[in-house]
Amino acid sequence: MTIQEDAAAVLGFLAGSPRRDFHPNAELAAALRMAPDQLSDAVSVLESSGYVRVQRSLNNAPFDFRDVMLTPGGRAEWERARTEARSAQTSPDAAVRPSPQPVGSPFGFTDLDWEWIGQQRQAATLKVCFGHQFESRHYSTDSLTESLRASFQRALDDSEFAGALALDFVSLRAGYGEHLFNDIARTVIASDIAVFETSDRNSNVMIEMGVALTWGTRVFPIREASTEVPPSDISGQTWILYRNSGEVWLDSDHHQSLVQMVNRAGRKKRSSAVARPSGAPSSDVRVLHWESSARAETGPGLVVHNIGQGPVVDIEGQRVTPEGNFDVSRSLGTLNAGERRGISSGWTTTPIPDGALIPSAGHYAARVLWKDPSGAAHGSTWQEIEKR
Repeated sequence: MTIQEDAAAVLGFLAGSPRRDFHPNAELAAALRMAPDQLSDAVSVLESSGYVRVQRSLNNAPFDFRDVMLTPGGRAEWERARTEARSAQTSPDAAVRPSPQPVGSPFGFTDLDWEWIGQQRQAATLKVCFGHQFESRHYSTDSLTESLRASFQRALDDSEFAGALALDFVSLRAGYGEHLFNDIARTVIASDIAVFETSDRNSNVMIEMGVALTWGTRVFPIREASTEVPPSDISGQTWILYRNSGEVWLDSDHHQSLVQMVNRAGRKKRSSAVARPSGAPSSDVRVLHWESSARAETGPGLVVHNIGQGPVVDIEGQRVTPEGNFDVSRSLGTLNAGERRGISSGWTTTPIPDGALIPSAGHYAARVLWKDPSGAAHGSTWQEIEKR
């Protein structure tokens, strides 16, 4: 059975059961003859559509939830599916559809954010994000990042999705401001798997993990083996231990466990990708931060991110430096949908215009201007950004 068929079976069971508050995970698994992973994936699909409410607690394993309750929306969807199935003389299981719109939104999200997430979910990639403290006494950031990237690549190569999905491994970068948090939250929600390094109990990493758990992204928490056990196991998640910045993973079945995780994530991606429709404009570019190092994914400079649905052209970056100079650069040219890059060259100092934001000490202020494929001009608002 597919995940969608499993989800429909769970929905039908809940709709046909006596009304009560919550159904325990073991009871559902026994009644539906589903393995814990199979049931957990089905419940996750239903939860993302708002068809069920889920409770989680410590030590849910091997399930991802403790118990589940049908919502009025879930009952209405089952009744709709049953009516449609009668008319078509098919099974209601085939008529159950995921909601086209996720339930709720993180603070500050717009329709454009959901459009970008929908594009990422439909892409032929396995998206893995990595949240971590940038510098730590417990590990080398570069070594641990490369170990994880290589581990997931090997797992993908040995999975049932080898050749069908390409690995898209990205590190999350913490910082200040609504736009940057939106960028991180978008990446976490759009990811198929989210890895979080928790040895330092970094508050930003814990917030990012909370976003992943809230929005149903598969979570893979790790910590260096010599560090203290976290105060809770974060809703029954399994903690993976390592030594020497990821050179050694203490789980003897580490590779096979990753293969199973990749298979589950790939099946869910194939069966339940949902984009949020919108009547909002499809062209949007955002300023993220000033990057002083030559990072592979963006390069140095004023990092801008195209979260719209199509390419943008004639990009002009504008900045006010900490010294109060106003600079303009048109060196970037074109930015494809979903792409982020740094504007690092071609800066020319000109008289500061009226309305430009004067940044606080040590920061930049910046905005970006661009044109969409139709030639219409757009521009972001001025915002203060940090220098990294």
